[in-house]
This record gives sequence, C-alpha cells and structure tokens, in this order.
Amino acid sequence: MRDLLADAAAAIQEAGWREHGITNIIRAVAGQIGAVGGVALDFASEDRELLRVVTDGLPSVETEFAEEMLDPTIVQPHITYSITRADAHTICDYDLMSEREISKSPFYDWLQRAVGVKYFVGSRLNSGGPVVKLLGMHYEAKQGHASGQQIKRYKMLRPHIANAFGSHN
Repeated sequence: MRDLLADAAAAIQEAGWREHGITNIIRAVAGQIGAVGGVALDFASEDRELLRVVTDGLPSVETEFAEEMLDPTIVQPHITYSITRADAHTICDYDLMSEREISKSPFYDWLQRAVGVKYFVGSRLNSGGPVVKLLGMHYEAKQGHASGQQIKRYKMLRPHIANAFGSHN
C-alpha cells in the first residue's frame, strides 16, 4: 500500500481539516485503498431519512442516488445492513452477497450504469447519535473486487476516517 499506516491516518486527518473536508477525506481514503472514489451518506437514526450525499471521484449523482434511496423496489443490502446495525463496522460486497447475487441486484445494476462502479468497501462510521454516517468506497468492474489487503487497510483506517468525519457535522 502507499503509505505507512501512521502516515495514511495523518493524511486522512489532514484532508478533513481542509476546505470541502468531506470530499478531501473521500479522495484521501480512495488513494489509500485504490478505489476510484466514494460516497458519504448521512441518515436520520430514527426514520432513516437520507439527509446528505457527498461524492468524490464518481460522477455527480447525488440527486439520482437520493431518488434511488426512495425507490422501494431497489434494495441496497449493504446500506440497509449498516443502518440497522448499532455499532461501527466495515463490510464489503462479498460479506453480504455472492457474485451471482451482485449480478442480479437492481441496485448494483444501477450503480454500474449510472456511476460506473461495481464493487465497494464501506463502513458505518459511528455507533450512535441522531445521524448514521456511512462511507462507501467504490471500484470499477475492471478493477475487480477489493483485495484482502485493501479491505484490511480500510478496516485499520476506519477509526481515523470516522474521527476526520466527526468534525464535519
């Protein structure tokens, strides 16, 4: 991977201090784990209303993503899983679905058509409070699924990412 873990954590923290901190954090994390970009999502804890969508390195799809979130026929298994869990955690595609299930999923189909990405590594960044904060880092189909080393690095960086996001409420 690019940097020593301490240097990577410092780079992510520094990105959070800059103007437009969330996009800088996403960019810094993507660089550390080889993702093309990512999306940060905030949901209300009580009613799961989507409060904020911020992307970087992906086409500007905030409006489309918000509309997809409201479509009851589209199920985003990783988002649903993360919202319903109370603790901070990290997951990837294959933690919840097989490649066959991914290929048949309307959400993954939309994600590839509209955004140009297929695979992800993501986290619920916080364990409580009025807002659930999620971060998904995405890979193009040609990159393939995140490697074990990329997933491990993301998991090790998650507390630092959460800390950097904490200053952007």
